[in-house]
Amino acid sequence: MPWLLAFGVFWIAMASIQETLIVHDLVLPFFAGLIVLPVGIARDYALLGWRLATVVALIIAVIGTPSPSGQDPGTWPVIQQWVWLAMTFLVSVRHDRATTLWVWAASVATMSAGTVNDTGQAVTLVVTTSAAVLIGDLLRTRRLASHEVERQAELSELEKARRTVLEERTRIARDLHDVVAHHMSMVVVQAESAPYRLDELSETARAEFTAISASARQALVEIRSMLGVLRSEDHTVATAPQPGLDQVHELVDSVAHSGVPVHMETAGTPITVSAATGLSAYRIVQESVANASRHAPGAPVVVHLRYAGDTIELRVTNDPPAVPVAAGAPGHGLIGMRERASVVGGSLDAGPLPDGGYEVVAVLPVDVEESTGEQ
Repeated sequence: MPWLLAFGVFWIAMASIQETLIVHDLVLPFFAGLIVLPVGIARDYALLGWRLATVVALIIAVIGTPSPSGQDPGTWPVIQQWVWLAMTFLVSVRHDRATTLWVWAASVATMSAGTVNDTGQAVTLVVTTSAAVLIGDLLRTRRLASHEVERQAELSELEKARRTVLEERTRIARDLHDVVAHHMSMVVVQAESAPYRLDELSETARAEFTAISASARQALVEIRSMLGVLRSEDHTVATAPQPGLDQVHELVDSVAHSGVPVHMETAGTPITVSAATGLSAYRIVQESVANASRHAPGAPVVVHLRYAGDTIELRVTNDPPAVPVAAGAPGHGLIGMRERASVVGGSLDAGPLPDGGYEVVAVLPVDVEESTGEQ
């Protein structure tokens, strides 16, 4: 496109140059090509185009012979003035303010020196060039500001997602602490009470139970010290037992009583799952139902729990919203649910349904230790 434009400007220059300057017919095409060459290279080399236009202007001002016409033609052909002005404008749009400033100063100096005998043309050229540079600089500043706003918005979104992941991992660490601490406490109790419950224990066995108790206590101390870092900004420590798979029915009933049309379905033979898996299942259902009530108010929600051998499958689906809801900013609930699933070695998929509803499917291992060992 720039070269097609330059080709059009070339024929305008061929037809108008001789109204301002005396140029031989054989030299005219080369001279016109030199004037319009900056137009062709302006898209990639705006500063080079301005330099070329300025050099041509200096050559014309020094050795150019004005055409003997009835009107005062000025120092430069009109087409050359427009090309020069356009190059100055493009420099101000694409280059920094320091470059724009010295380009403007050089242009004004050349125009003033070349039109020393024509004050009117000098003032016109200087004012026009200054206006073009000012407008170009404003456009460049606005473009940079727009890019900076987009970049900051992108960084803010990434930081929000990263913070959500960290917060969810912190909550997971706290939950896992409560689960592990409970079992470690049971180990301590059993190890310390074993010598009193079992008759005729040898001294070696008693020493072994004492060592197990001491190791378990030390492990509890270390776990609590690490958790203290996570809870350094949270002085209110929850002491209630952590929810599990058995409490999912209670969660669904509680949400249904609050007005959300949700019910639960169960398939397969119920089996006991690890505390970590139960906690992850509870949190995934909790977040899924909350998202459904938020993004599809009034739509029926179904929580389907299926026991499948060494895994459990959670499927939370909702119909399209009964009332259209304006799309808001995307949240990070799915990130937290995926973290919950992955921490126990499971997987989670989520996406819209063909009828306009939404579905969340999580597959979690029954025993976290066995799943981790297989991986």
